Amino acid sequence: MSYTLKLSNYKSTRDRSLIINNGLTILSSPNAGGKSSVVEAFGLCLGLEKKALGVESLKQVINDRANFCSVSLDVRVPGVAIQKMAVEIRRELEEDDEGDEENEEEEEDDTDDDEKFVTRFLNGTKTTEEDFLAAARPLGTNVLGTVLGVVNHDVINRSPSNDRELTKYLRMMSGARAHSQTPAYKRAKKTVRASEIHSEKLKRMEDALKKEPRNENTLEKELSHIRMRKAIEEKKDAAEVIIREGEERREAAFRRFVAEVSARMDGFVRLFWNDQRNIRTWMEVKASGKVELKCQEGGENAFKADLVAVSGGERRIIQLALSFSILAQFNVPLAIVDNADKSFFKENGTRILKFCDLVLENSQTMKAIVLVGNDQHNFFRYAQSEGYNILRI
Repeated sequence: MSYTLKLSNYKSTRDRSLIINNGLTILSSPNAGGKSSVVEAFGLCLGLEKKALGVESLKQVINDRANFCSVSLDVRVPGVAIQKMAVEIRRELEEDDEGDEENEEEEEDDTDDDEKFVTRFLNGTKTTEEDFLAAARPLGTNVLGTVLGVVNHDVINRSPSNDRELTKYLRMMSGARAHSQTPAYKRAKKTVRASEIHSEKLKRMEDALKKEPRNENTLEKELSHIRMRKAIEEKKDAAEVIIREGEERREAAFRRFVAEVSARMDGFVRLFWNDQRNIRTWMEVKASGKVELKCQEGGENAFKADLVAVSGGERRIIQLALSFSILAQFNVPLAIVDNADKSFFKENGTRILKFCDLVLENSQTMKAIVLVGNDQHNFFRYAQSEGYNILRI
């Protein structure tokens, strides 16, 4: 497997290309050397949304001295048909595009304005955003269109004491929401809302009827109202069954996802300590739906603690193992760990390198890991002395 990335006029980068092969690669540069641009370029070629880049408009990533920028990614992975993915972003619309814009005024309200300035290509052929994302998905894109293969440092440092954030993150990554977003589910939700509106209107009609004199006409209206209410309730009951089944499928899928990721995470953590310490990690889904990350050392009768109770180094390993486990869950062949020179990585770089080697040796799908960071720390000095592949940019 290999990835060939090319950037042109992306932020401060005028022209750059690099190749990532199987195994562990260290991507290194001084501060402001363009590391983030490389990570973002990988992301754009795999469907990264602009909100993940921290910009309001994709035009902001164009070099100040240029009118357009481009990024491309040649992917050679056995069993994957897509070979080249590319994105071009322009500062201004071309004449043909301006004509198309006039013919599509009605559609503009539902379209991100940025999309008019972005062109995507698959194997050299212009394509739609939908088809582009569909092609990127096997290479490591999650259901929200953000790049799953790029492990953001904020994810690794996610507050372990904030179970709500952990739960939200896992639900987002699991894709379980799709089980309650089927056409039948959406129609059922609309039916319930419509039934509630009709029921409220019917109640007002019934209240008004009570004020009228009792006669044959009012009796007929009452019977009509009874039939109407029965029909409304039957439709609502049927729709609520569909909604409930969709939500049950969503919750069951989420719990399966958490269980599978949890088991893989525990395996990765055990790999790191290599039986030197009897540490077990797992995630629990509570009845409320909240997820709690737990760890335990010393056997079944040992003290159980949440992540906030362990040391900072242990916490980083567990969180990194969690990130790798999610990537493996989606069969991602490439994992990019950004800001690998920070905090735990800086002081424990040699152990991280060995851990990544073990992950690659024991993962059936992950074939390459890229650690991105500043080259001034012992992490990179050790990597160089041990003969790891280092790309300096």
